[in-house]
Amino acid sequence: MADGIISSQLSHDNTTVVSLTVNQTTEIRPVDTAGKVELKIGVLLPFQQVDDEWTKTITISGMSAIRMAAAEINSQQLIPGAYITLVEKDSYPANASGQIAITEAVYSAVTLIQQGVIGVIGDISSSWTSLSGLMTSTLQIPQCSFSAGATSLSDKSQYKYFFRTIPTDLVYIDVILSFVASQNWCRVGILFSDDAFGQQLSEHAIMKSRTSNVRVLTYQAFRSGGGHSNVMSVLQQFAETGARIVIVAADTPDQVSLLTVAANMGYVNDEFVWITIGSVNDDLYSATQRFNNLIALRKNGTISPAPQNASAISLAARLTDNVTPIDFNKTYNGMISFDIWLDLQGYPPYENFLDKWSRLDSTDYPLAGVHNTIGNEGLAYSCLMMMAMGFNNTIHNTTTPISQSLVDLASGRLGQYMTPLTFNTSFIGPQGPMQIDSNGDVTSGNFLIYNMQNGQSTIVGSSSSSGLNITAPILFHDGTPNQPLDAPPRTSIDPKNNSPISLVVMTVSGWGILFSFATMILVTIFRKRQIFKASSPMFCTLELLGFILSYTALVLMVQEPSVTSCYVMPTAFHLGYCLIMGNMVTKNYRIFRIFNNIFITRTIVTDLQLFKASAVIIVVQAVLLALWLGLATVTPINVNLSRSTYYVICAYEHPSKTAFMALIATYSIGLLAFAIFLAIKTRRVGASYSKYSETKQIGMCVYNILFAGLIGFIVFFLPTADFITRYYVTVITILWGTTVSLYILFLPKVWAFFRDHEESNSSNQTNSNTSSSRRKELYSEDEWKRTQANLSAFQSDHSLQHPGEEGELFSLEQILASEPVHLELRKSSIGSTHFDGNGNTIQGFIEVHEGTLPLRRVNKYIQFLAHWEMQDIMVFPSSRYFSHFSHLTNRGQVFAYSQVSIYSSQPEAYILKVHGTGSTDIHIQVRDLNSLEVWRRYFWHGDGEENKNLTKGIQRQESLELLKHHMVRNNSDQSDSHMSQHRLLDRQNSEATLCSGRTMISLDMEVTEAHTSSYLQLPGRYDDTVGIAPSTARRRRSTSLEMIQFHDCTDLSLERFPGPEQLHPKDVPK
Repeated sequence: MADGIISSQLSHDNTTVVSLTVNQTTEIRPVDTAGKVELKIGVLLPFQQVDDEWTKTITISGMSAIRMAAAEINSQQLIPGAYITLVEKDSYPANASGQIAITEAVYSAVTLIQQGVIGVIGDISSSWTSLSGLMTSTLQIPQCSFSAGATSLSDKSQYKYFFRTIPTDLVYIDVILSFVASQNWCRVGILFSDDAFGQQLSEHAIMKSRTSNVRVLTYQAFRSGGGHSNVMSVLQQFAETGARIVIVAADTPDQVSLLTVAANMGYVNDEFVWITIGSVNDDLYSATQRFNNLIALRKNGTISPAPQNASAISLAARLTDNVTPIDFNKTYNGMISFDIWLDLQGYPPYENFLDKWSRLDSTDYPLAGVHNTIGNEGLAYSCLMMMAMGFNNTIHNTTTPISQSLVDLASGRLGQYMTPLTFNTSFIGPQGPMQIDSNGDVTSGNFLIYNMQNGQSTIVGSSSSSGLNITAPILFHDGTPNQPLDAPPRTSIDPKNNSPISLVVMTVSGWGILFSFATMILVTIFRKRQIFKASSPMFCTLELLGFILSYTALVLMVQEPSVTSCYVMPTAFHLGYCLIMGNMVTKNYRIFRIFNNIFITRTIVTDLQLFKASAVIIVVQAVLLALWLGLATVTPINVNLSRSTYYVICAYEHPSKTAFMALIATYSIGLLAFAIFLAIKTRRVGASYSKYSETKQIGMCVYNILFAGLIGFIVFFLPTADFITRYYVTVITILWGTTVSLYILFLPKVWAFFRDHEESNSSNQTNSNTSSSRRKELYSEDEWKRTQANLSAFQSDHSLQHPGEEGELFSLEQILASEPVHLELRKSSIGSTHFDGNGNTIQGFIEVHEGTLPLRRVNKYIQFLAHWEMQDIMVFPSSRYFSHFSHLTNRGQVFAYSQVSIYSSQPEAYILKVHGTGSTDIHIQVRDLNSLEVWRRYFWHGDGEENKNLTKGIQRQESLELLKHHMVRNNSDQSDSHMSQHRLLDRQNSEATLCSGRTMISLDMEVTEAHTSSYLQLPGRYDDTVGIAPSTARRRRSTSLEMIQFHDCTDLSLERFPGPEQLHPKDVPK
């Protein structure tokens, strides 16, 4: 017996030799083997199994298909220089069970390996395959199965060299999800058996659903045997989730148990669609009959108590309240099943296989010789063909000669190359393309779709590598092809057109749009009217267009979203916001520039420049919107709020969606922040220019939008807020912000336009007369006396605090307590006295400088919020404090300072910085560089000598010009239709100097002199030249004369002259 062969015989076709060996194996080799290398392939199948007819059929037919493939490989020399020898071994132990059977199966695999096989095909069942697969993977021997579909065999940590041609159970899930999507169902529920098989299927279904546009509403595990069945409770919980398309991920016994109990509980009805893995028709019929028999016993009262390991069917028959038998022919109608499709009639590779299969001799190839297949013949054939092609690729890809590679392959020395991907050779077998992944599993399969109709499984479609194909109508439980819903009927909670909130929003929006259009027409036609011209008609029109767009977005918000509205709504809202806010910012910016510099000499910002700035603001927002909406996929989607309710939102799907939304939000917030800054800076402008100025109105609009935006932002991003709350608050805040801003900004203009023009003219005339009377009153002698009396009384009634303290050392409001003090008479003037050689004031007088100049109070740490305001100031350099008085608020304040410096010396921005002793400083603006230096010296005590060094010729010339041109200043109100011109006029008015009806000029003096009876006398305690206590004349008005020496058009110096009682009669001025 050579090589342990007991006997050999020639096949009937005279092409192969069949030999029996001492190891109880059968070897099948070709007749012609001269000069070729033998490659042994083991075939491990349960040849002696007779208990299960299906297993016996696929075993015998599979063996014949493998022999057919080996004959083709050898005859066609698919592996040049080598031939295939099949070594067949029975894996089913005879007369053995339990642990002994497992031991016999392991021994069969070991026997094959000892025969020197370099590859194994088998086994039939997944359990036996897992035993042999562990050994072959350990020894780097590739193994292929054509019937073992367990997902556990995909674990490459244990079965590294295992692959298969039969689709795994996971492919069932892929096909089922494709079918669900084809029926336009978007939601499914999964019931899976509480074991490894069911868990793997459910996990795969959940993972694949994310890429199949199918949402898994719920997935629940159930147990159907072992006395621990929970099928009834699980079904109740499952029904409450709202899932109506049910995928059963379990083995056949668990599936039929679940379906039987579901039928008894009434869950197999018109609302549910049940989808199973594999054809379960026969098993389901048997389970239903078993249940009906138990129900009959229960009705008769002869049913026995449930055993300890009762199945789900047994427990349900004893516990159910429904004792009506299940009608198999009607109850399961509409159920859908998927099963492997092996008979691919019309598929060319399959037809070619059948032609060769039908020509085989059934003596050498049992179950062959017919033009059809009854098992997995095509898959078994593909196993050996893929293995041979993989071997051929391996020997040609090595660096050694092919002859040496064949020897290495035959001896098993190339095992490290035999992983599943080696056999991924794009082979197209009878069952289609054999494409496998890194786990050794085929990526697609062929399935038939069965539909239960009147108790019979009817084929209604198929699935293959080419796609899903429905060939017949699918009848559901009600006997019609009408598809059930994938969830219970739901109600949209989005506002309808007839809902109260929608009616309110559309009504208010409609009136707002109508008002905006009417106002736009009015502004356009009467754009030259002063009320509209002062507000820039072009920018008013752009603002009104923004309000119209905002209302349009609001109307779309209360409609059910569509693709068109999802594009239009954000576009209208954001562009409307930019039109409103951008034009308010540009107009307010011009006002800020004008009123931020008192000494401007030209128009700061033109309309063209403002239009360009407004256009840039809008274009930037438009570009961001175009990029966002252009790149995103915009679709309205339904969002489930509960089982019975949902709402629709616009989805903008794009990887950069968050980045674009953040940019748009940041841009809008930045625009609002700048508008708030300008509103704060110009908050005092409207107090003086309230007739046509928009600053107050713009400020109120900005604050209103800020208020609405804060509320909407907080509620929208509140984690506990639901959709209804966020939706209604968002709509209401936008409606509030838009409507209130519209009417604040334009209602006053429209009202002023329609007022009686005669009344306006009369009011202007009255104002003119009042102004003229006021000028006369200002320069009357009696008024001048009252002013000086008030000043003297104020000085004598209020003592000074310590100069180091900052704050209101004394309140100038007390000056106004009895009679109004016309401090505007002291426009940009300086009062001063002389000192003796020791620096003390002479006879109780102190150095004082006063003027009317632009001033702003600046916090040392937050400087950008300060604003300019014309105020009267009085500087007391010897005490290091000065007072400033505002005509806008009629309030005054005293400010202690430590030093003075030049803050800015740029043209039209000559600013002096007075350093306070606390947290604030004072900025004072003057006309030119010379005035800047003069005022800096005035704030320092003891610099009188420096002041005298100014050129006398300049003093005389400026004094004469000042007296000639500013003795009486026309202070009437001017038309402020153009703010910059009116502000320039105010700047000129601020240069008026101290004038009095008793002013006298003497041109024959060395310097220009003017004499007046007004001066300040301090308390006696300041008189260091008198060694006695102050007299009772402390509060008495002095009658001594002062000499007013003018240094320039804004400054003058008061020098003390002797009183009349000290002068010679001839020296007394006439």
